Amino acid sequence: MMEQFHYPLPDGSEIVVPKYKHVPAGIARKARNQHVGNQIWTFLEELLTPAQLEPLDALTVEQFGEFAQAWQKDSTVKPGESSASSTS
Repeated sequence: MMEQFHYPLPDGSEIVVPKYKHVPAGIARKARNQHVGNQIWTFLEELLTPAQLEPLDALTVEQFGEFAQAWQKDSTVKPGESSASSTS
């Protein structure tokens, strides 16, 4: 099973998504031509069910931004970097 990222929500529940570094490349490909602000929604809509998206929809824009930053920061992979390129 792929590693998961757990993020606590203000209502006491949590959102669980695959760690950012485990997002399938095909999802990133689908989002590649989108505005940066829309890319994360493409990722989430591909990874989560509508019921799993509901708690995110209830967040304020600021709270959602905090979630997005935490999810990306949790990963050791930065855009444009892979484990193969980081060891060369």
